Amino acid sequence: MNWRKKLSRLLIVSLIMGSFAGFSYNTTMAANFKITDYFTDSIFAKYISEQFDGDKNGYLSDTEISNVTSIDVQGLGVKSINNISIFTSLKTLKISNNPGVGSSLTTVISLGGLKTLTTLECNNCGIDGNLFVEKMPKLTTLTCTGNNITWMVLNDTPALRSAAKAGSVTESNGI
Repeated sequence: MNWRKKLSRLLIVSLIMGSFAGFSYNTTMAANFKITDYFTDSIFAKYISEQFDGDKNGYLSDTEISNVTSIDVQGLGVKSINNISIFTSLKTLKISNNPGVGSSLTTVISLGGLKTLTTLECNNCGIDGNLFVEKMPKLTTLTCTGNNITWMVLNDTPALRSAAKAGSVTESNGI
């Protein structure tokens, strides 16, 4: 093989390898969720920003999101916790004494995006009607007293050992 063919092959391999090297996954750019756009409740957005936006740029990166393991907004006047399922490492969620959060809470629990959640406290949140707690395999403790829950359905919550509320409960896990 002459030197020109060797050089041509070397250049082709270098170009191919170089193009793959530039096509890497950048975790700092992957999420970049603007906090005030993603969380519509201004009180909740402010809490998220103050507690979890480490570089104070108004955005949440993948790293900042994955570092969130506990959220405690008890009594802050939060009305919506929509999009909370973004926090895939969340273990503890305390939203008690926020009477306006009831309607968004039902949506969140039904989403089942909180697969690492172990504790949920939602006392006195204005939940009125049925509550569906589903697809939370690590949830061990659920308290939601002081609401007007007529029926609570527990599905795919095998670790649940304690559920406190007033009214009827339908269980699929046998707590």
